[in-house]
Amino acid sequence: MTLGPETTLSQVIEKFSLADSDLILREEGLELHQPYLDEIEDFPHSQSALLVASSKTGSEADIYVRNKLVRSIATSIHDCPAANRVFLGIVRLSQGDRDRIIQALNQAKSTQFEAIPVANLVVLALVRSAIAISPLSIDKAEWQNPARGRNGRVERLTTSKARRLKLNLANRSNDGFFSVLVLRRLSKPLTAFSVKFGISPNLITFISLLVGFYAAYLFSQSQYLAGAIFFQLSLIIDCSDGEVARYTRKFSDFGRWLDASTDRVKEYLVYASLAYSAGEKWWIFAIALMTLQTIRHLSDYTFAAISQEREGRLIARDISLRDDGYSSPEWRGESDFKYWVKKILNFPIGERWLAISVLAA
Repeated sequence: MTLGPETTLSQVIEKFSLADSDLILREEGLELHQPYLDEIEDFPHSQSALLVASSKTGSEADIYVRNKLVRSIATSIHDCPAANRVFLGIVRLSQGDRDRIIQALNQAKSTQFEAIPVANLVVLALVRSAIAISPLSIDKAEWQNPARGRNGRVERLTTSKARRLKLNLANRSNDGFFSVLVLRRLSKPLTAFSVKFGISPNLITFISLLVGFYAAYLFSQSQYLAGAIFFQLSLIIDCSDGEVARYTRKFSDFGRWLDASTDRVKEYLVYASLAYSAGEKWWIFAIALMTLQTIRHLSDYTFAAISQEREGRLIARDISLRDDGYSSPEWRGESDFKYWVKKILNFPIGERWLAISVLAA
């Protein structure tokens, strides 16, 4: 649904009420490269979402994001002192929260809010009703929207550049340090090849499993250098399955389970193979590593669940209040150095498998 100067909140409510799928609200005049728009228009989302950009000066920011959720938005009569992102003027309303969203939007139908742009008012209504909205970042990409004071035109992408951008967006930017720096750069050509020839994500996962089995076999035969190379190759291939799934929008619960399960199978099998090749005295260390890793995975899942419960909790607030409940932030984000150090210390799969490969070789 295109939002123009004459669009009213009542029209949005009516359109959403009659829709049988998620409703995209996009301000008239918004220009953005299509792969970024696809992230909100074409990508399957379990909850409402909107596009945000990085704030170059801080003064441009009008929306507050924390722990992967939108917490607040500024309007002419609502403060957002902790704002750290820029709202582009496009939002996706999820049918999963249909009744709550309609109720929230109806509460925002007041004459005192008539001067607020409809897109901002919709977001305000949702966050003040504690309805989850995922922020999808375009980082520092070009975008234009006259309604938000950004005039001009966005450079048109060639087909090859658009494909390359879509491939980059399919890449996980929040992965571990070694994965982002090395593995996912090496996996890009494989992902492009798989997309071109229609290779499914699950088939890629299975191929990665076979390569991992072969790496374990090489380790068991004391061919440590070759085993280390194939072990890393298995991980590079494994990076590609998720990228292909994100690129082609082919997701499934079975695929997610298969990907996670085969990673554990390969890792534990390599521990056993290394112990086998080293002799009986090393079996106790292999068992200890497997036990430690199992405990670590269980604790990770528990921590993730607790963290989501604590940090993901949203608090409802009266939409008529100017104050959003968030004070000026003492913390606006950590430095890149601190972020990556914490990632490395968490010892994710990329760093873990690199350590195994280097020590084995």
